[in-house]
Amino acid sequence: MLRICLRTFWMATIALTILTVNQTTADAGWHEFWDSVKRDYNRNHYWPHPFVEPDRDHIRVPIEIMEANGWRRQNMLGSHHFDPETSKLTRAGRLKVQWILTQAPAHRRSIFVERGANQRVTTARIDAVETTAMATMPMGTFPDVRDTHLVYEGRRADYVDSTLRRFNTSQPAPVLPAAESSGTQ
Repeated sequence: MLRICLRTFWMATIALTILTVNQTTADAGWHEFWDSVKRDYNRNHYWPHPFVEPDRDHIRVPIEIMEANGWRRQNMLGSHHFDPETSKLTRAGRLKVQWILTQAPAHRRSIFVERGANQRVTTARIDAVETTAMATMPMGTFPDVRDTHLVYEGRRADYVDSTLRRFNTSQPAPVLPAAESSGTQ
């Protein structure tokens, strides 16, 4: 009897060992299969949500770049905002700096200065803008003033004013046409 039990024990141990060895090699394929089934189910179930944000970013980023470039051009001071000899701000330049620091949205209050003919002129322009801005801003805050390679596309105010005045003086007087009488009564 002991011999039969011992023999059964050894046979069970060998069978269990064989099953265990075969089980570990076979399980690797099944785990990969069930993982791929789960992944495919989740992709199908949650589609298109994982792909919406990257698509929105492809639209949002260029628009944000265009908006930033527009504000850079809006908050830019050109050569006609500065006195040509001293590089000090003209009245129009001071008013523009004041508008930028008080009226533009808070996160868009950077001032951009068109570069001058050389670095000395550019530095003098930036210093003039910073001095004017410090007088406008609350104590303890510093203006964000940067130079830019963009060229200001504007005209001096006196030139625009003279053009408008000449246009207005050249207009004919507003007169209604003479009434025509009809030949039949």
